[in-house]
Amino acid sequence: MKKADIRGKWALVTGASRGIGRQVCMGLAQYGCNLVLHSRDAANTKSLAAELTAKGVQVRQVAGELSDQNQVDAMLTNVLSAGTGIDILYNNAAVMTTFRNDWQNVPAVLDKTELTQLDKEVFKNYAAQTCSGYCAGCANICDAAVAGVSNISDVMRSLMYHNSYGDNQLARQTFAEIPADVRARLLTADYRFAEQRCPQRMPIARLVREAVEKLARQT
Repeated sequence: MKKADIRGKWALVTGASRGIGRQVCMGLAQYGCNLVLHSRDAANTKSLAAELTAKGVQVRQVAGELSDQNQVDAMLTNVLSAGTGIDILYNNAAVMTTFRNDWQNVPAVLDKTELTQLDKEVFKNYAAQTCSGYCAGCANICDAAVAGVSNISDVMRSLMYHNSYGDNQLARQTFAEIPADVRARLLTADYRFAEQRCPQRMPIARLVREAVEKLARQT
């Protein structure tokens, strides 16, 4: 498959201030892609904006709490008002919501490069083969199913940082941010109901044990 030329394109990266979002921005900038950096507070992406500008790309900063639709709408208005459009969306930070039929966010994420049927089949097959190995971030489902443990999605996220992205520092930091009293109950909690309700059918109990073994001693 021919690599796309993204020089001069504009990419919106949510949750750009640290971790995966920050690394994605650095990678896109290496290929000449201009960036819109999102975080809850624009001050969080100030230093990153300076680094990216030094690489010769254009950078804009936007802020907004993604769980607040009014802030999301205001952020998108800000993004689109620049007149450059958005060619690439890297949705690093997001909020799991129910299905929406009003398509309010389509103009912000529309990529005008049309995918071929082969491209669509490749992505569909890849998603089908790999989706069971990743937490969908639907914390309201698993957290509510386990008494005394309300941070299962954070445990899954820290393990993903460690196993899939090799970012051990971010993995340890994310795991350490889980309240100490919750961490103390991770190995004794009953995860059967959470596993039954998990849309990805993930082996939550086993993954929690793995996270504790790999990350607890390092926090």
